[in-house]
Amino acid sequence: MVQLTCSSSGGNPPPNITWWQDSELLDSSWHQTPSGSIQNHVTVGPLTRADVGQEYTCWATNHVQAPPKSTAVAIDMLLRPLSVRLLGSNNPLSAGVTYQLVCQSAGSRPAAVISWWKDGRELTATDENRSHDGNVTTSRVSFRPEVQDDGQVVLCRAHNPLLSAAIEDSWQLSIRYAPVVQLKTWSSQPGRAVQEGHDVYFKCIVKANPPALRLVWRLNGVPLVSDPRRDLVLANDTLVLHHVTRNASGDYSCSAFNDEGTGESAVARLRVRYAPRCAPDQTTQYGVSRGETIYVRCQVTAEPAPFRFSWAFNSSGHLIDVPESHSESTGLTSLCRYTPRTLLDYGPLLCWAENELARQSQPCVFRIVPAERPDGLSNCSVINGTSDSLRVHCAPGHDGGLRQTFVLELTDIQRQTLVTNISSDVPRFVAQGLLPGRRYLLAIYARNSKGRGDRYITTAVTPEDVAQRVIAEGAEQPSDAPVLLTPLVGVLLGVVGVLLLLAVVVVAGIRVRARRRAKRRDQPPAVAPDDGDGNMQSALDLKQKGSAETLPLEYLDPEEKHMIERLSQPHCRSLRPPPGAHRAGDATAGGTLVSLRKGHHSRPPSGPLPAADVLYASVPCLARRSAADVPADVRTDVRTDVRTDRVPPRPVRPHEIEPFLPRGDHRESSV
Repeated sequence: MVQLTCSSSGGNPPPNITWWQDSELLDSSWHQTPSGSIQNHVTVGPLTRADVGQEYTCWATNHVQAPPKSTAVAIDMLLRPLSVRLLGSNNPLSAGVTYQLVCQSAGSRPAAVISWWKDGRELTATDENRSHDGNVTTSRVSFRPEVQDDGQVVLCRAHNPLLSAAIEDSWQLSIRYAPVVQLKTWSSQPGRAVQEGHDVYFKCIVKANPPALRLVWRLNGVPLVSDPRRDLVLANDTLVLHHVTRNASGDYSCSAFNDEGTGESAVARLRVRYAPRCAPDQTTQYGVSRGETIYVRCQVTAEPAPFRFSWAFNSSGHLIDVPESHSESTGLTSLCRYTPRTLLDYGPLLCWAENELARQSQPCVFRIVPAERPDGLSNCSVINGTSDSLRVHCAPGHDGGLRQTFVLELTDIQRQTLVTNISSDVPRFVAQGLLPGRRYLLAIYARNSKGRGDRYITTAVTPEDVAQRVIAEGAEQPSDAPVLLTPLVGVLLGVVGVLLLLAVVVVAGIRVRARRRAKRRDQPPAVAPDDGDGNMQSALDLKQKGSAETLPLEYLDPEEKHMIERLSQPHCRSLRPPPGAHRAGDATAGGTLVSLRKGHHSRPPSGPLPAADVLYASVPCLARRSAADVPADVRTDVRTDVRTDRVPPRPVRPHEIEPFLPRGDHRESSV
């Protein structure tokens, strides 16, 4: 409730004092005070928020001729905030992401003050705005939640600084975050270091929101899978290693993931203790000359590291200790200084290591061999050739007991110049900057400190590049430039010329033989027997008559020709030589046969013939044919084609004469 008092002094007559609310008269009673002033008291209330700013007016008037006077008063009030709320919705927040939280308060007079709180601590970095009438206050705060904020309460509080009362609004936070993973390890022998044969257990403890979808175990960064055959078992969040060996040593870790990301545990290093063993992939053969000193390196694997190394030389089954002064050891490695003096000093050199668990059961063996030049390369091939480059791969040979390097010498065959010389630790080469369409000679070999191995020789051609070839020919070789003829090209041209000459000779010989055979086929048939008058028809006449039964003369021996002439006569004759046939100049059939036996049948003998030792049988007449054997309508003269009673003799066939000729051992061919 509020009491308003209006006081007026002066004026005659005394004024009337009234209270008005807008146009409504509230009170018209007044009284005079002892001091002579006129007062009016009015009580307003109870006040509400609607009365904020309400004006009340006091009027004083004494007569109509005097203007009235007035004064007004406005009601101002202190108001606590009516409301406060967090704007938006209370959704899950992701850890590590910055958000803007907004809180708004209304109804406070003067304007409310807003503060932010989380877990009993006030948040800073706020931004506050007020409406123009001061009734509404808006506050914003930047908030970056963390994993530990999950489940906590964030609070917005509004209060009137002139009043003690305050109101607030709050959210319970739901923070989403990637898994937080911890790894716990223990063994079947608590309190003791893990040795070969023990069982080892790993426990993966995961905290995540939302829950983790899957767990992954890793050894040295490589995922593990359950394999009971290797005594490795994965069971949910537990990893079990049964009867561990030295191969189980390494860094173990566990990781889990959900929609927010992946979390990985810290690395748990497992060290399985074991006796020393030879390290793999170390040099086991050393080539050295007599009197030359080398340093042999022995490397082992062991847990813990060995504290002693020992060396010995195996001489035909007898171990000869190498003095400790000839070796130096550091960690897992020992160097032995060795010098072979005689051939007996070549052979196996042995190395042992010893740690807290045991001495190495099997020594590391290093073979000391005489040094020599490396072997030649093999299986060299050119692959992936381009117009300006060649790639060459070879198979290495024995290194001769020493470290070897490989060399490629590439020569331009046309120019007879060395183009490039490439060295490599492996037998693989890439030659670049070559000219297209050129043939190159490749010489490839291995070398070490003892010398160079045999060279592998081959050739290769870069593919032709048409554009570059035209430019190169115009730029490098003018039209009058002489042709460069290398010895190799000359040899090749000579071989080609010889082959062409041989081909020409073979073709010419074949053609000559073909012509001779054609000429023999075109020869006229042999001379047929004459008619009854004793006149012989030529072979040409018989050929024109179409006789297919005549035998060409060129295929007969002189003796056969003579026999055909004798047997073709119309009267039967005897092959026995008549008396006096051996007189000088008498060339009979007997003389002909004698000359044939002696190998002279080119012409009849001119002198007296010796007696022939050949028996002649009487040969029946083969040439005469009876008239009864030939039809009457075909009895014609051979020469005049006129019918006659005389039957012309038919030609004698070779098979009819063969039985009356001498045996093959008394005949000689005229061909």
